[in-house]
Amino acid sequence: MSAPIDTNAFVGYPDTLSVRAGERIRFHLSSEAKQQADVKFVRVRCADADATGPGIKYRELTSPIDGVHAVAFHEAPCGSFMSVPADARFAPEGAFSFGCYVWPTRLLATPQTVLARWCEDSGRGWALQLSREGLRLRVGGADGAIELKTDAPLEQRRWYWVQGALDATTGEMVLSQCRLADGALPEQRREARATKPGGWRLDSQGPLTVAAHALSATGGRCGAHYDGKIEAPRIAEGLLGVDALRRCDDLARPGLADAALIACWDFSHGIDTLEVLDHSPNRLDGRLHQLPCRGMTGVHWTGDVHDWRLAPREYGAIHFHSDDIYDCGWPATLELDVPSDWKSGFHALRLRPVDGSAAETFITFFVTPAADAKRAPLAVLAASMTYMAYANSALRLHAVHFEVLTERLLMLTGDDIYLQEHPEVGQSTYDHHIDGSGRAYSSWLRPVLNMRPRSQPGNLAIDSHFLDWLEEKGIDYDVVTDVELDRQGAGALAGYRVLATLSHPEYPSTTARR
Repeated sequence: MSAPIDTNAFVGYPDTLSVRAGERIRFHLSSEAKQQADVKFVRVRCADADATGPGIKYRELTSPIDGVHAVAFHEAPCGSFMSVPADARFAPEGAFSFGCYVWPTRLLATPQTVLARWCEDSGRGWALQLSREGLRLRVGGADGAIELKTDAPLEQRRWYWVQGALDATTGEMVLSQCRLADGALPEQRREARATKPGGWRLDSQGPLTVAAHALSATGGRCGAHYDGKIEAPRIAEGLLGVDALRRCDDLARPGLADAALIACWDFSHGIDTLEVLDHSPNRLDGRLHQLPCRGMTGVHWTGDVHDWRLAPREYGAIHFHSDDIYDCGWPATLELDVPSDWKSGFHALRLRPVDGSAAETFITFFVTPAADAKRAPLAVLAASMTYMAYANSALRLHAVHFEVLTERLLMLTGDDIYLQEHPEVGQSTYDHHIDGSGRAYSSWLRPVLNMRPRSQPGNLAIDSHFLDWLEEKGIDYDVVTDVELDRQGAGALAGYRVLATLSHPEYPSTTARR
């Protein structure tokens, strides 16, 4: 028996799922062993490696970048957060207070950062953190971090107001933890105070962050990611009490904002964007990273309205996850100007190690006809949105009754093992986040292991059987994807006599339905 083929000696993703012949596509690759790869492109006829079926079939193509290329190792930086560019107002010389509403979903023994201007490398700044044991305020000091704790355990899936306050002049530190009233449960407050004058280092030189803190002053990478919802983070001048800081944005209208307010980020505005509005006069707007869930029910939710567009204030929370992943952000390893004579179809970048070991990786993409190309009689619609919905699905690994339903033992593949060892690349919309909440988003800007030749038989592999039949019968066809159909509407199908959908086109966009 031959040794199994390692399908993950290299991993990667294209910058676009489909590309017209004659246009450019980039590939972002990684190798844990930092191997060199023998690069080749193929046009896929059948992607199903099942020995009882047609087997893998493809035709090798010639490209300008064929040959050996070095592949470096890159980490997948999972974990969503918000960042605001560095500003001296986030570390005032006098007293200031900061806080937000939180609804934690995964409390651990190790602290998670809720609101901070903290740099892990330098130990400078300030950070408001929480854990099972309660709230913690961390301040950079000349002799190491200074800490203040409430020592009042938090509960998961309950709303709290959490707040810290500092006065570098007097050395005063105040920490407040307030469980909001909920039904028969009354409001419950805990407070901790300390005075530790001298040697504070409050200016981290980096960004202000929500749901994580910066590992370096550049703020590109973050740690101590928080799992749960956050609403209305803010920072204001003065050692304010809980009630004063919670109310300081009540009159935040042009010309009426509280003069002490430095920033107050309103998550109920721009819910369909990655931008976060600061409605203080300073306009210190933020940006979201790794696509956390917006439009989440918040502290003002009544249950009367179930559409955030009709009552955005009730949906003013964002749910952050430590395992959110939208874009790995790896540098491009290869760039290809797709030859204009390449025929439309399912294509893949094939990577093999130069040492001849039993390893082979495919990275799938789709080539669509050039704008001025003659159309084939038949358009085959690749269900790319469905492929993304099921991308890296681990449902069969976690479903309780999978073996009963399929009437066979579950056999783990190399891809299954890789996904268990590397959860940072994310799973499908049929899976759950680490805190138990459902996954709302999927992306192709990360390695997708089950959308390629040699993967576990699924949507794309099954769809390729139809391509194999077309090739066998000599029927000419072009491939278009949901991407073109969504962006161009009916224009994407202009010039074709017949449209063929494939095995499971489950998730068309609103545009495509029209």
